[in-house]
Amino acid sequence: MREALFFTILLFTCTTIAAQQQRFDVISYTMPQGWQQQRSEGGVQLSVSDKQSGAYAVAIILKAKEAAAGANENFKAEWAQLVKGTVQVNEEPGMLSPERVKGWEVVSGTAHYTDAGQKGLATLMTATGGGKMASVVLLTNTDKYQQELLSLLNSLDLAEAAEAGPAASAQSGSNASIVGLWVRYTIETSGYANGFPQPSGGYFRKEYAFYGDGTYLFRMKNWAVYAKEIQYVYETGSWKLSGDKLTITPRQGKGGWWSKAKSGKTSGWGAW
Repeated sequence: MREALFFTILLFTCTTIAAQQQRFDVISYTMPQGWQQQRSEGGVQLSVSDKQSGAYAVAIILKAKEAAAGANENFKAEWAQLVKGTVQVNEEPGMLSPERVKGWEVVSGTAHYTDAGQKGLATLMTATGGGKMASVVLLTNTDKYQQELLSLLNSLDLAEAAEAGPAASAQSGSNASIVGLWVRYTIETSGYANGFPQPSGGYFRKEYAFYGDGTYLFRMKNWAVYAKEIQYVYETGSWKLSGDKLTITPRQGKGGWWSKAKSGKTSGWGAW
């Protein structure tokens, strides 16, 4: 399976497409030819499968729901429920850079999964704006439907985000609005093949944990395939939010290089 499939998509962008677009709630889309569609009050499912080989691809567009949390928290909650609650996922999702589209903050990530002994690739995209969140989930165990999936993804379009209500506005700019874990996770690539970036297996992760008592913890871990050791940074301090201005005051920290785990697992650490 081509691992880079979902790292080249254009997320929720406006496109001009000859085929007729359909709309479900706040998301418009163009269904690939030959796919099946099932609609319900809570979402629409688009799917295609090959009964002989067992290959399949599924896209689920969910109705927007009320969401008071931030974009990153919404993504993590949906990942746990919609992806990990459906298939077996044993790795953290590789994240794309967040996008701002029509008043929405779009967060997306992808990871490998196992389902009934078959391996596949899961992608989740969440759009947070106007006090609501919309989600799109994709699951596939083959690259057979790659072009159809890319066409579907490139056809996705968001309606303008509604203005946030009084409750959402009151929370904006308050300390409670950023309490939690904020993560930037990117995949290391080793070049391109046929125009697609090729993941090497390494990754770069940065995260801020903002606590309700005004303190924070920052951690960075760079696990590069072609580096002998892991680069890390650890920092603690205090933070203050005033309107749109976030002030971070470091207190203590440490950084350096650490050996990799003998097992070769990218999630592990060595002896020193």
